[in-house]
Amino acid sequence: MPYEQATAIVLRNVPFSETSLVATLFSLEFGKIRGLAKGGRRLKGHFEGALDLLSLCRIVFVRKTSEALDLFTETKLLRRFPSTETDLPRILVGFYMAELINELTQDYQPHPQLFGLADRTLEKLPSEEKIRARMLHFELSLLNILGFLPSLEICTECGESVGWDNSVAFSEITGGVICEKCQSGNRATFRLSVPSRRIMYALSQPPDAEHGESGASEDLRRVNLTAREFYEIRGLVSHYVCTLLGKRPKLFPLFEKIGLFRWDPREAG
Repeated sequence: MPYEQATAIVLRNVPFSETSLVATLFSLEFGKIRGLAKGGRRLKGHFEGALDLLSLCRIVFVRKTSEALDLFTETKLLRRFPSTETDLPRILVGFYMAELINELTQDYQPHPQLFGLADRTLEKLPSEEKIRARMLHFELSLLNILGFLPSLEICTECGESVGWDNSVAFSEITGGVICEKCQSGNRATFRLSVPSRRIMYALSQPPDAEHGESGASEDLRRVNLTAREFYEIRGLVSHYVCTLLGKRPKLFPLFEKIGLFRWDPREAG
């Protein structure tokens, strides 16, 4: 069987035996791949810790033609994600990113834009000051790239354009904004202010496929996020993600416990 090579981010690994593990990777070339790494739990060998969670690596593998797991033969570590106790919030955000990618992508469906976004975000996270804004940027950009972004400009009831002059209703059921004439009898869960909607739009712009950059939204210093906008957007995105997944992400209780769902004035734009 021919060998394949890919650059990939480690999303998940599960022990398979005393020395081996099953890993899920998100690669630039092939999208999500799952494989068996024989000897992957050994400190020395063909893998040498390159399959640690959130690591960026170069992987060599044999792609199976059936539903069997691929076989990972060797890896080269390109970047390890820091994992000290002082970086706990950033580590948890990284794990949440991995959870979203794993849940919302299919095997062997490449998404170069999403890979660039994930790679760039993981590179920035260890030194990121605006971690709450960075997390929103990743969530909204991911939803946009994968085609799940809620409608922010078009009424989800009648299909007409919704102006940006006034606050609008947002329906969790229809997955987007609702114009004034369609609100009658419609149970809208949220009310979106003009600033919040504009910020959501800016943060949702897809990154460049090659460089992982997304114009103004990549530079979070340009995003004027206040406490009001943060709580408005954070609440909407959290509810929307739960609805999309059909369950609550595993990291949400920990985010609440360590305060990532609470506004930090130091992150004001």
